[in-house]
Formats: sequence, structure tokens, C-alpha cells
Amino acid sequence: VGYGDVTPVSDLGKLISSFAMFLGIAMFALPAAILASAYYEDIQKRNFLVSLEAITEINLFSKLPIGAITKINSKLEPLVLPAKHIVFRKGDDADALYIIEFGSIQVEIENPVVLGSGDYFGESGLISNDKRNATISVLEESKLLKLSKESLDELVEEYPGLFEDLKESALNRTG
Repeated sequence: VGYGDVTPVSDLGKLISSFAMFLGIAMFALPAAILASAYYEDIQKRNFLVSLEAITEINLFSKLPIGAITKINSKLEPLVLPAKHIVFRKGDDADALYIIEFGSIQVEIENPVVLGSGDYFGESGLISNDKRNATISVLEESKLLKLSKESLDELVEEYPGLFEDLKESALNRTG
């Protein structure tokens, strides 16, 4: 009995068997959904902490209060890029600052420079409102944290010291 050899004939029997079917599916789906959501939350917490740790290790943000760093972290967009990917080209509009969480990036200028974990780039064009002054390419798979110009402007308004540090950093890099 079961497995289709006995089927309900009456409407009430069909309704009860349909209910039993859906209840059986729910008994498997509900625990799977609970486990999946808990796993997702754990991954999100881990990503938040990793990004937060990466931000606090950057000299540019080291003087900021934890509230500012948390705010910066919430505005970051993570990007995982493969080797040989071009992040942006010389002459492109400056639209964001990038922080390297892991991997290595090459700044293609007269004397190429390799940047690694904890370094950042893209601030020069944002400060001067100029076009990009170098092409940036990925040397090995890298995770970048992208901070948009709009988000950076909001943060600079709230923390003016950040703008001064960015200006100083941009001047040091461009000479």
C-alpha cells in the first residue's frame, strides 16, 4: 500500500492527500531552509569581519574612529577579479577608490609598481577630479573593495581629516 497503488476517489480524500503531500515536502524543505539561512548569515559575518580587518590595517583609515570604519565597511562593494583583468585604463573617469584585500595589482606607469594586500589605489583622480592617470591590471586573482566617489564624498563630509590624508597620499604618489 502506498506508492500510487491506492488513490483517493472522493474530493475530501483528494484534499487530505494533497495536504499530506505538501506537509511532507515542507518537513524536508523547512530544515534545509533554516540551515541555509544560518550558513548565509555566518558567511556574511565572516566577510564583514575580514573587510573590517582589512580596512583597519590601512594607514589612510587608521586614525578614524570605529564608527567611521564600520560606515566605510558598509559602503564597500567587494569585487573578485581574475588575473589579467583591467580594473580601469588611463584616461577613464575616476569613479571609485579601491582597497586590495588580497592578491596583487600592477600600476602601469613609466616604472610599473606592484601593489598588494592592504594597499589602495584610485584616490588621485577622486581628489583632483581628473581622469585616471594610469592603467591598473590584476596580476593574480584579487579581491578588491570598491568605495564609490559618492560614498567617499559622504565620508569626507563627515570626517574632514580623511580628505586631508587622501590629499597627502595622492600628492606623495604622484610626486
